[in-house]
Amino acid sequence: MTQNAPLRAGLPLEALHGALTAGAATSWVLDVLGKKVLARDFAPAFAIKHQQKDLAIVLKTARENGVPLPGVALVHQLLSALEAEGRGEDGTQALFLLYEKLSRKEPTR
Repeated sequence: MTQNAPLRAGLPLEALHGALTAGAATSWVLDVLGKKVLARDFAPAFAIKHQQKDLAIVLKTARENGVPLPGVALVHQLLSALEAEGRGEDGTQALFLLYEKLSRKEPTR
């Protein structure tokens, strides 16, 4: 399931968050940032611009050592799309806004 599949399917995000955080796969990020997404609070716990700096270092080091990191490169590009929209100061949970856009769904309120 892709990240925007729940949006496209019209699943209630509160119920999805509850189900995901009730199981063994839960994490601080899912619990805390998930609640921020539900509240449409994109204030940073860790700003996109800082994550991008770190990801750039990781990608440069990996490239110098011949290590492919396609997942890291993908996240870097997704966050670059948000930076292009002026969201570099937002928290990394603002990635949800990009998933909304990709799902072609109206923002949840």
